[in-house]
Amino acid sequence: MSRWVCVPLIVGLALGAACVHRVSSYPYAWRLRGAVVSVNGTMFQVRHKSGDIVDLQIDDETSFVKNDRTDSRRSLLDGTRVVVDVDTIQRGVYRARLVRIFGGGRPQ
Repeated sequence: MSRWVCVPLIVGLALGAACVHRVSSYPYAWRLRGAVVSVNGTMFQVRHKSGDIVDLQIDDETSFVKNDRTDSRRSLLDGTRVVVDVDTIQRGVYRARLVRIFGGGRPQ
């Protein structure tokens, strides 16, 4: 092959490899900030500032912190501001790992 044919071929292969999407592996950790919308025994909902509502599972491994002290899920009231470390278990299924509680909400 001539030199002028090899150069575009190599550049094309390099650019093609750069466009490959990375497949994310689960669990995937991320952080959510917002206000509590509702709470029940096994899950709660948080409204992000974009308006989206995220359903989060609560289990025995979920930790709650308020004012730098360990707290319980009873502090989650409607309107309470939270920052949540979230694990994505699978697409669309989220588990709260650490819930930092700021301020108070209003009881139901």
